[in-house]
Amino acid sequence: MILRRSDCFSTLCSRLVCSPVTEVHRIRLDSAIILCVLLIIRANTVKRSVLSMLLAVIVAGTILGAIILLNEQQALGCGLLPCFSTNPESLWLKSYQISSPTNATLRIGNNGPQQTTLLSYNVRDSYGDQYNSTNWSGPTITPGTIAVVNMPIDGRTFTFQAGQYFTITVETIRNYHFAFSISS
Repeated sequence: MILRRSDCFSTLCSRLVCSPVTEVHRIRLDSAIILCVLLIIRANTVKRSVLSMLLAVIVAGTILGAIILLNEQQALGCGLLPCFSTNPESLWLKSYQISSPTNATLRIGNNGPQQTTLLSYNVRDSYGDQYNSTNWSGPTITPGTIAVVNMPIDGRTFTFQAGQYFTITVETIRNYHFAFSISS
C-alpha cells in the first residue's frame, strides 16, 4: 500500500479528531497512522511545531482514552486490571450482607457484554448441606450495573450462622453458573 501525504492528513483527522468516543477506548494507533507520521517526518514537509502539535494530540488522546477506560473499570470494581470478558455473561460479587438467619443479600455486578437474568440459586454450607431455590424469579442485570439480590433459604436444612462459610451458586438463563463464597 502506497501512502500519500494527503491520505495521511485525512487518515489522521478521521482517526484522531473525528472519531466517536468509543474509538478512544481501543487506545491503539494502527499501522496506517504510524506510517503517515513517519512519512511526514521523512519528507520534511511539515514544520516541527506542527509535528509537535500532532504528537501532542496523539499523546493526549491516548491519555484521555486510558482515563476513560480506568474510570469504567473502577466503576465496575475491577481496579487497575481489566475484567471484561469475552463470554456473553460475566458476574462478580461486589458485597454481601447476611440479613437474617434465613436470608442473604448479595450485590452482584455484570461485566459481560450482554444483560443476564438469574434463573435459580443454590446455597451450600461448609458441612455440605444445601438449599436449592424453587420458584425464584431473579433479577435481570444489564452490563456495567450492580443488582441487589435477596436469596432466602427455608431454614430447615441449615441457617446462616456466625462463623460459617457458604457458597452461593447462581444459574443464568443461558445456563452459566457463578459461585460466590461468603461467611456470616
